[in-house]
Amino acid sequence: MNLFKRLFYISLILLVHSCQELTTGPINSDSTPPAPVTGVEVKSIPGGAKLSYVPPDDKDLLYVKAVFTTKEGGQQKEVKASLYENQMTIEGFGDTLLHQVMLYAVDRGENVSEPISVNVKPLKPPFQNIFETLEITEDFGGARFSWENTFESPVAIILLAPDSLQKMSIYEMVYTSELRGTRSIRGFDPEKQKFAVLIRDRWDNYSDTLTKEIIPMYEEEMDKSKFQPVYLANDNEWDAWEGEFEYIYDDDLETFNHTAGGTGWPQQLTIDLGVTVKLSRYKLWQRQGGYSYKHGNFKKWEIYGRADVPEDDGSWDNWKKLMVCDSYKPSGLPIGQETNEDLAHMKAGDEFTFDLEGEPVRYIRIRVLETWSGATFSHMAEISFYGQIVE
Repeated sequence: MNLFKRLFYISLILLVHSCQELTTGPINSDSTPPAPVTGVEVKSIPGGAKLSYVPPDDKDLLYVKAVFTTKEGGQQKEVKASLYENQMTIEGFGDTLLHQVMLYAVDRGENVSEPISVNVKPLKPPFQNIFETLEITEDFGGARFSWENTFESPVAIILLAPDSLQKMSIYEMVYTSELRGTRSIRGFDPEKQKFAVLIRDRWDNYSDTLTKEIIPMYEEEMDKSKFQPVYLANDNEWDAWEGEFEYIYDDDLETFNHTAGGTGWPQQLTIDLGVTVKLSRYKLWQRQGGYSYKHGNFKKWEIYGRADVPEDDGSWDNWKKLMVCDSYKPSGLPIGQETNEDLAHMKAGDEFTFDLEGEPVRYIRIRVLETWSGATFSHMAEISFYGQIVE
């Protein structure tokens, strides 16, 4: 072994040995705690408070922490702010009572200052504000819940309904931070039923429970044997390749309709439901198999309706836009990547709810604006409509 190699190996052994002797304790091992913070000011906010202060003039200062509990008997919580800040926000209180908060300065040697005690009186927490806006109303086959979330706080809206033994149980939990929200639960007979709702925030604070007895509106699925295609002058042909128009109401998810490529946008079709109906909801199933969230499956489309016979020229003058629809992919992953939840949702179909105040219709027009992969053609597997028949 030459001299260079011998020196290299000796240096390597010495380096490894020295690393083994390193300690993992604080860089600064003095035992002198920093001075406490001063000049603390408190500003109440919904469900919490903003604290401002003057940090101690200590070269070893690492952070300032607040220690508190959000409710009686609750677990102790901590919030930390770096030495470069002079304020912090504490949240998670479920009431508007006075709460004690202890502020500590902590240095690099993990020495803790004497505490400074302050009282905070939070404003009404967001989940209570949401609770005050909650409403339960009759819906087709069940109940409709609505609320407003002024602060757009992340919460769980917990919907309760009677189970098979008529015991109130959790039917669904809606996780949301949207400004306004509605959710309907269905599958109930048109007889008096009790429904309830409460709210939980991310700190496990719970609201009171709103309970209401209502009679669900009668709902039935429209008979697909009465559906007929309507061919208007500016509609697309939906029988390209192996597709057929009628396949979208044959109760078979393996069949589908299909337009030809390069036929322009938007792409549209018209259906006669065979009866005039006050619609409650509809479900649309995309083409299945290896086409999930890709190819010509709808990504964005519009639904129009009318009660009278449409003009053959396809004029939109007397059509009423009922809704704009977006296909939902639970994972949000890029095209070509799907989770088991994505595939389960594809098989279950996208469901959309109509306005309860909407007028009865007989004719439905679907106007496709965008496909998942940007294909120049469109296709879908099945569509179902629900509501109350008027005539």
